[in-house]
Amino acid sequence: MIEPAKSGNDRQAEEDGNGPAPVTHGIISKGPQPQFVEVRFKGKRSDYYTAHVTPPVREREYVVVEADRGQDLGQITATDGLARRKCAVCEGCNANALPGQRVLRRAAPVDVERALGLRSEETDVRREVRQMVTDHNLKMKISDSEWQWDRNKLIIYFTADKRVDFRVLVRSLAKKYRTRIELKQIGVRDEARRLDGVGRCGRELCLRFEHDFYVQARKRFPKEGRQVLTLQGDEWVVTVNIFASRVTLRTATGALRTVTLDDLKKETAEARRSARNS
Repeated sequence: MIEPAKSGNDRQAEEDGNGPAPVTHGIISKGPQPQFVEVRFKGKRSDYYTAHVTPPVREREYVVVEADRGQDLGQITATDGLARRKCAVCEGCNANALPGQRVLRRAAPVDVERALGLRSEETDVRREVRQMVTDHNLKMKISDSEWQWDRNKLIIYFTADKRVDFRVLVRSLAKKYRTRIELKQIGVRDEARRLDGVGRCGRELCLRFEHDFYVQARKRFPKEGRQVLTLQGDEWVVTVNIFASRVTLRTATGALRTVTLDDLKKETAEARRSARNS
């Protein structure tokens, strides 16, 4: 595999020491034990990477990886021997050499939460792109959409019986979403594979991959029903909204209020300090 060129931003981040990950989430290590890993993304898409992360990554962990001119987030599905065996069956793949693409770091819950937000946006993206296809009178069927985790690219998957000139569509999409657009034609079998578990309405069902995303992101939020001490006194968590990063609380009198997760954490920390000093 050929190592992709680093972007100017990536090089500058490395030179400044201001990479995207805090140390606590597993930084790139110079240790002697690089791992050969398989990483899966949305739509059962997978690829192989070299991981230099301390401690070593394990299956089902989420990681941030190098991507086309940026970064993407996926889930470890195989490591070392198993990953090499799976890679060996791919045409043109050299499982004896470490992949040129790298795992940059472990994903933090906030990273997974961001990915969940992108997944929720993709339903609207598909609907809007389908309308554009109709407006441009193009003979193509939009199957799926996928944001790259850093929003540096939006991939639109489609099927078509004949060759389609979609240059006007690409310009319209780039103008609307202000990111790089990739239209990728897939076959009927690939479409069925990507859309496994998607209902007729186009909404994704609760697949294991998406469920794991949710579970990871949910760790940042207090559980429903939990009592928390805030600047208002004792309150109880009623609901949480992961996508909006908000928490709804109920006071002892039954009044409801909604705050951001960051504000709630600040309140509870200040309330605890006040309680200790009183």
